[in-house]
Amino acid sequence: MDDAAPRSRLILAEDGFLSRHARCPEPRPAEWVFGQDDSIDAGVGTVMDGPLSRGVVNAARRDAFNAWHEFALARHLETRDPACMEFAMGLRPGVASLYERRMGHYEPGLDRFKHNGTPVYVADHALQVSGKKRASYEDREHWRKLLKRTPNEDWHRGHLAAGLVLSGADDGYWDLRADPELTLLGAAGRL
Repeated sequence: MDDAAPRSRLILAEDGFLSRHARCPEPRPAEWVFGQDDSIDAGVGTVMDGPLSRGVVNAARRDAFNAWHEFALARHLETRDPACMEFAMGLRPGVASLYERRMGHYEPGLDRFKHNGTPVYVADHALQVSGKKRASYEDREHWRKLLKRTPNEDWHRGHLAAGLVLSGADDGYWDLRADPELTLLGAAGRL
């Protein structure tokens, strides 16, 4: 990439997350790294037992989800790295899976893990629902089961990030914004 070319920036509002509400140790153990296999259970735990289990998603977290999605798409356009697009494709079914039972018209069928299998408007509708309805245990369990079925590591990171962002654990605990490229691409795929 040309050094003079503009780079997309991820801009997020501050949003606190209290790890004690997700039954997680404070501070987060240094060996827990977002997206790495040995930390997946801890990441899933912050979604399963965190704020999503107790209330609706606030506007800052919904905005953060949109910011991550837009950032991933912009980085894909800038770099042509397919990992950025795969991350964005993982975000969409990640949010939809948490609220699809509340979206009466939405039937994901078998194509949720294909490009645009979960269109942007479906993810947007799920975000709207997230501000009005709590994700039940069954919803969060559905999200967790689908996380295991994601087609590749980039999609997997996106799906996991969707849950973390909506729970507020993305920045307040997992610190995804500290290195957005690492979040998008994982340690092996740095641009």
